[in-house]
Amino acid sequence: DRKKKHSKHKKSRRRSRSDSYDSYSSDDSSSSGYSSSRDRKKKGSKKRKHSKSSKNEPTAISTNSMQGKFGKYGIVKDSDFHNKQSCFQHWLADIKGIPLSSGKMPRNELMEYFKEFAEDFNTATLPHIKYYDYDKWEMEEYERQKAETKATSTVKGDEWEYQEERKRLVKEKQNAEMNRIKSGLMGRNRDQLEDMKRQALLKAELTNAYKVGDEETRKRLQRKLEPEKT
Repeated sequence: DRKKKHSKHKKSRRRSRSDSYDSYSSDDSSSSGYSSSRDRKKKGSKKRKHSKSSKNEPTAISTNSMQGKFGKYGIVKDSDFHNKQSCFQHWLADIKGIPLSSGKMPRNELMEYFKEFAEDFNTATLPHIKYYDYDKWEMEEYERQKAETKATSTVKGDEWEYQEERKRLVKEKQNAEMNRIKSGLMGRNRDQLEDMKRQALLKAELTNAYKVGDEETRKRLQRKLEPEKT
């Protein structure tokens, strides 16, 4: 009986050791699974942080770009309100649709608009170059338009001169042709006149030959008066 009890006790100790070992193994595996899951979470967090930092990079570049433009055309402060009246008034009329001549605006409201104008001025984001120095831009625009008008007038003047020269040449050619025709007609008329005079003289001589009875002279003159046979 003692031997049987002793063997049963050994078997129970073995089972307890086996159960504890299995429990330890399961705990170890769950622990390793937890650690691997935690590692994956860390990696995912690092990736998210990296993606966030990469997304923020363009913003940083954009900020640097804005800093590079700041003060490009100068710096306007509230104290420059009177100095920048021309630029500000045209900006207010063109962009905000509020001409100052339409009526008096409260001082505080006017200054709010000027602060907005100054901010765009200082960051070089005004919609047109003319609002930075309107008087200068207006003078340059006037000179440009004057140059364009002059260039157009020069082209028109050259074209007008060319057309006038063509008309003159055509007229000269026509006059030359008329003179040639007139000269030909006058030459033919002169020849005809001389021939008529000669015919009249021969007829007078023929009549005289008839009267005096000079037969030989009459025949000679008559042959001259006869038309030439072709």
